[in-house]
Parts: sequence; C-alpha cells; structure tokens
Amino acid sequence: MFATTGLRRSEVLNLKIEDIDKRMVIPKSHRGRTKRAWVSFFNQECQEVLKRYLASINDKNPKLFPLARETL
Repeated sequence: MFATTGLRRSEVLNLKIEDIDKRMVIPKSHRGRTKRAWVSFFNQECQEVLKRYLASINDKNPKLFPLARETL
C-alpha cells in the first residue's frame, strides 16, 4: 500500500475496509490541513495481495490494517 498509493503511514493505518473500491482508495474522513479531498489508486499486484490478505483475516475490525503505529 505504501509503495503503490503514496499514502502516509498514518493514512494507511487509518484506512477502513470500506475505503477501498476496486483499485481506488477513497477515505471517508480526512481531517488533515494539507489535503482537502483526495483519492489514491493502487496497482494490480497490490490488489491481488490485498485480496489474499482480506481472505486470510477473521477479525471483524473495520480497519484495513489493525496495527499500532509502533508496530508498523
């Protein structure tokens, strides 16, 4: 996600599963002052890895990557 979308660490950690639509990232809430509104895209390789990742998780957490900042 970092390499292909150009998102910042905090932006990736705050992504929710519902923010992903096909190969597009559309965050619902963004309170930053440097970006007003944005959409980002990821490549097909990331899409395939993301599909495998989502199929492997059993958690009902709405966050895409339920990690602490320190972990990442």
